[in-house]
Amino acid sequence: MKKIKVIPKFFNQLLISKLCFCFVLFSFNVLAIEFKGDVYNETGTQKARDDSPLNPANRLNLNEEEFYTRAGISAKGNYKDAKGYVKFEGIYAPVDFNRASIETSSKKDKTYLKAAYIDFQGDDWSVVFGKKFVSWGSGIFFYPLDVINYNRDPLRPLEEAEGNSFLRLSSFYFEYFTPELYVVTIPERPPYQVLKASDVQLVPRISFNVNSFGGFFFAKWRGNQKPSWGANFNYVKTIFQSVDISTYAEGLLRSEREKFTIDRAENADHTIFPAFLVGLRSKINFSTVRWVDALQINVEYYYDRKNWSSKEFNQFLSNYELYYNDYVLFSNSQSYRYIGIFLESFMKKNLRVGFSLVTNNDDQSSLLIPEISYSFSNQNARMGIRSMFFSGDRGSEFGSYPVSNQLLGYGELSF
Repeated sequence: MKKIKVIPKFFNQLLISKLCFCFVLFSFNVLAIEFKGDVYNETGTQKARDDSPLNPANRLNLNEEEFYTRAGISAKGNYKDAKGYVKFEGIYAPVDFNRASIETSSKKDKTYLKAAYIDFQGDDWSVVFGKKFVSWGSGIFFYPLDVINYNRDPLRPLEEAEGNSFLRLSSFYFEYFTPELYVVTIPERPPYQVLKASDVQLVPRISFNVNSFGGFFFAKWRGNQKPSWGANFNYVKTIFQSVDISTYAEGLLRSEREKFTIDRAENADHTIFPAFLVGLRSKINFSTVRWVDALQINVEYYYDRKNWSSKEFNQFLSNYELYYNDYVLFSNSQSYRYIGIFLESFMKKNLRVGFSLVTNNDDQSSLLIPEISYSFSNQNARMGIRSMFFSGDRGSEFGSYPVSNQLLGYGELSF
């Protein structure tokens, strides 16, 4: 459903070659290496919505089934005062829900490289190079500050999110704050060309942490575009002995909308396009209750002026063939709300049961995601079932979504 172009294959192959060479040098120079692997398998089925205005007569040729495997291997070791970490992770997806497979940057191939990076850390410095997803903010479901990764699909597990290729330099010299610099390639970089200055974006960031209060400030520069500015704040508080509460707020200022404007008159007077997220995470531990260990509650409110308004979304539905390439899920209302409720060790040790609910504040359509998972083998194995139900009026975002429901089963093993 997303229009994202592909990074050239030769760039990925060059990156893999460099990482393999560095991995060999790293292996010969450390005193001890610890290896770890993980495998994740998922299979699912979905039901296409026949009356969706976005998919008349299954124009998108959606598949009813999907299957994919994600596997990774990592190695870490010490050499004198430095620590090294290397990871490779790939995905094999022979059967995909979307036959065109354009949800992320690389999914046009059945087998593709999701992550490959090296992380070196000294006493007061760190260098990371490669392709990796970077957590950028405190959000559980929405990521308004994310300016360096590919657009993460909130419908997919966070572990599947695909990052961009970047170089990160960090310094831990200061006690309360950490300066960082990201040099990030852009997804739409022209193929088979030498890397140019216009093909990268610079993202300096300063993180801070004082007692229970933390966060970061950052800016993004890219070519001749005007910079974007953002900040994240979070505060963690323990109430009594069994209740933990974490609140957070994020904000982003853009000079450009970065999304196609359908109703140009509505946005003609806007000089900036802000986005913000406020949220709360709470965990209540039950020491005297036998059938449940903890209750976890997550609540978020998300606003973004770059998103389509309800008027623009209605215009899109009337001319979807003209604007379809600009359609992105969760960007068709200027505000959303999210709530997640989960019970940990419910009726059985390591059994997690709960649901997430996302609501479009403009049309009140909703997405319900119930999930149940069970961990075993000393937390090294996990299996579960996750469902998704899209509901709303025919002219609403989730009511017009090409799929009415999905059912996914998965299993994961670390060794």
